[in-house]
Amino acid sequence: MIKKNFSLLYIVGWCRSGSTIVGNLLNEVNGFFHAGELHYLWRNTKGLGSNTVCGCGAEITRCSVWSEVIGRLGLRGDWSRVVSEVIDMQKMCRTRHTWQILRSPEKRKKLESYTEAYLDVCDAIAEITGSRVLIDGGKFASEAALLRSSGRVSAQQNGELKGRGMLKVPLLALGSDQGSIADIATPLRAFFADVQGRTITHRSEI
Repeated sequence: MIKKNFSLLYIVGWCRSGSTIVGNLLNEVNGFFHAGELHYLWRNTKGLGSNTVCGCGAEITRCSVWSEVIGRLGLRGDWSRVVSEVIDMQKMCRTRHTWQILRSPEKRKKLESYTEAYLDVCDAIAEITGSRVLIDGGKFASEAALLRSSGRVSAQQNGELKGRGMLKVPLLALGSDQGSIADIATPLRAFFADVQGRTITHRSEI
């Protein structure tokens, strides 16, 4: 069960779309916490990713926030084993798998452990930071789609939407080039309550 009532804003977009800037700006709002790209957290804690240093300047495993998050989750089992399992499941949760995840209960069932691991991290972050809004700039439409399958989230945030198979997780879709898809989250509109998209053509528009 979710231990703390918080809202999750998941940013969907392409690489270099400006999601980090938007997340950092929102992070300045009291009660908001920009978690970066949670998709890569497990890799980064084991030195397997490309960003093993927190924004505070410390290694993720030595950062006061992330070390506590990892420590709490580590109490539930062997962290190295969890990392290996999560990385394997992430291979089935790429952007190209979005429609399969939305349409196939079997596909979502296979990724249930990943959904739970992701939400365990969100729970820990919200508790430790005291945040009321958690921002994930992961950019994977497939992960946003996967969240709607979780009873943990829907029980807390859905209300009447739960019966319609929709999940009240706000999505922000970003595109950085004039030639890119203006709204990468379009396929998700039929499944989510609040999906917004915009193409940013100049930094002054952020």
